[in-house]
Amino acid sequence: MSVIVTASNGWVHKPITEADAAAFMMSFRDYPISPGETPISYEERLTRFSESLMVNDVGTLPITSDKIDGIFRVYGMYKPDGTFVGQRTYGFFTAGEVNILNLTVHPDHRQQGYSMGISALAMGLWEHYNITTIKSRLEATPSHAGMAALKATYASHSINVDAGDHPSKPTSLDASGNTIDCKDLIATYAQAEALVASSATWKDITCIIS
Repeated sequence: MSVIVTASNGWVHKPITEADAAAFMMSFRDYPISPGETPISYEERLTRFSESLMVNDVGTLPITSDKIDGIFRVYGMYKPDGTFVGQRTYGFFTAGEVNILNLTVHPDHRQQGYSMGISALAMGLWEHYNITTIKSRLEATPSHAGMAALKATYASHSINVDAGDHPSKPTSLDASGNTIDCKDLIATYAQAEALVASSATWKDITCIIS
């Protein structure tokens, strides 16, 4: 149902499994937006993990026409020794496009450049599924310093990080239960490729799909 991306440096981008439960939920423990609770509760994280496992088994990619309900995939990023580093959730609604719905990195692995690494591994997915447009939605003022730096890096590579204004969804509120101001992000495949090419660590990897 889903493919696995294996990079030439041994890193892997693949659908999460039950074995990732503890690491996955630690990654979301201080996720900045939740149903009005900070940190996001264990029960909320458990529900998210269960839902993530289920969506990975639904639908077939790539899509060839608009799909209102979408197809979703939750992919983990793994070191060559199998250590879970973080995850991304992808939504596919329109042929040739992907929506990055969230990104989390395990607390033990933050501030080490792995957000760029997951972008590099994802290029294998984009090529395999003929993705030409990458979309996401970011906090207007990121809660985490790492995300603020990443947003600035996107902008420095001409990726549009101010493509629209939206409040967060009812399931994504701040600690007071209020919506959060968000900005749309839109990037082309070429821009995403240039972003990865700017990384000394990740620019030379090649990916194999299995």
